[in-house]
Amino acid sequence: MKPIAIFGREFSKEYYTGVTAFFKLLDERQIDYKVYGSFSKFIEQALEIDTTKFKTFSKKNFDASQFEFLISLGGDGTILEATTLVKDSELPMLGINTGRLGFLSSIRLDQIEDAMDQLLDSAYMIDSRSVIKVETDANLFGEQNFALNELTLHKKDTQSMIVIQAYVDGKFLNTYWADGLIIATPTGSTAYSLSCGGQLSCPVHQILLSLLWHRTI
Repeated sequence: MKPIAIFGREFSKEYYTGVTAFFKLLDERQIDYKVYGSFSKFIEQALEIDTTKFKTFSKKNFDASQFEFLISLGGDGTILEATTLVKDSELPMLGINTGRLGFLSSIRLDQIEDAMDQLLDSAYMIDSRSVIKVETDANLFGEQNFALNELTLHKKDTQSMIVIQAYVDGKFLNTYWADGLIIATPTGSTAYSLSCGGQLSCPVHQILLSLLWHRTI
């Protein structure tokens, strides 16, 4: 099996014990893994783990083809940041929640051992998610021109509203007179619904996420 990529950001002290147990589990199972560079530095300082043995990677040298899957340690925002690494590689991601809600990062720290057993036994399903890609004549966003949740068109000033003409597959849809417009994927629209106390329109409890790179706005 290829190495596992471990990605994460800083988290609060209440998760220190659980994350320490996670890395101990990886070592006990002799699982090959690489840790995101800046996250490795935080791990060393916060958990007092000897990270000199860690193999690391950065955004510049990340090659998705070298990994079996990516594990994101953090909240949903951490997974959204991890998508900037995965891009269109279709590298599956597992979200372990050290945040609050955990809509995408649905695995709790006390479920890590069971989750790792499933991964190693290939006993999991992949939940594919659509991604929005933004293309502009001036290439305003460079290589970061995509979103897992939504994209927003918004006016610069605070006075008058703007007119937005929307087309789908080259056919006119509608004209919107507003402060802006949000175009959401099923993932993004579900997150909005959930935050407002509404129902879920797609599954929450997934094991691995895989991005589908085919929707262009």
